[in-house]
Amino acid sequence: KLRGTLLGLAQAGQTFGQRASQIADAMFDIVQSGFNSADALEIARVSALGAEAGFTKADVAGRVLVAVLNALGGSAVDSQHIMDILFKTVDLGVITFEELGNSLGRALGPASALNVPLEDLGAVIAVLTRRGLTGRESITALTRIMLEFLRPSERAKSRAREFGFELNGTTIASEGLVGALLKLDTALGGNSSALAELFSRQNAVVGSQLLLADGGEMLTEIYAEMGGASDGAGAATDALNQRSKALNYQLRLLGVQFLSLTTRGLDPVRRALLTILPPISQFIAGQGPLMGFLKANTELLR
Repeated sequence: KLRGTLLGLAQAGQTFGQRASQIADAMFDIVQSGFNSADALEIARVSALGAEAGFTKADVAGRVLVAVLNALGGSAVDSQHIMDILFKTVDLGVITFEELGNSLGRALGPASALNVPLEDLGAVIAVLTRRGLTGRESITALTRIMLEFLRPSERAKSRAREFGFELNGTTIASEGLVGALLKLDTALGGNSSALAELFSRQNAVVGSQLLLADGGEMLTEIYAEMGGASDGAGAATDALNQRSKALNYQLRLLGVQFLSLTTRGLDPVRRALLTILPPISQFIAGQGPLMGFLKANTELLR
């Protein structure tokens, strides 16, 4: 069982250009979160893919993946689809994967309480970042909007009913977050200024006004696109394929593959390689001045 786990870590490292030790660190954190070794290995594998595609580390990708699984429900087999949704958010919005991974956790509590799907969260974040908010500001606005539905004041609920709208978690449960916002816009007759009468938090007012600025047209379109996050190879793999064309990725992948040779059996050829591969592989996988120069001047290598 241990041998299979180690081989799985090594294979993931060679495939995605992450060192096995980095994936092992991510896997340790995943196991600590309550997943068994087999599930943790699968989550770590997807984390390695996300890390390489998103220009970050496996533990960062692993943390957001585990946070989503724990908050919104799901198992290891859902990891790939979750990662695809995260990368679809990056693709459709104006946010980096690392920024998304480091900030999304703040929105997962209210999302869990309201049973908001990840596709809804991704669509809202994508629209808000395209409307000019930073990734962090967008996730703050998203969180505040959900809290307005989760814990509305009596005054806000009463005012919403005057518009024929129920401002509560039940509405989101039946309509989804995106559907609830579009329904609210219809109830208000497109009068976005009325949102200030319903929402007490300024972040929620501004965020909802941006989401519904065009009658929710962009939100509707992006939400529909989120549904295709796992089409074909999936958004995460598509992002990795784009990155794999870069020299930086190819050099790091070669370095990791060199390192993997030193962990296998010690036949005569490998024993000889052991004396020279570590410094070579560390050089290739490193980020020193010379490698930085080569990566910035790829035409010199053609």
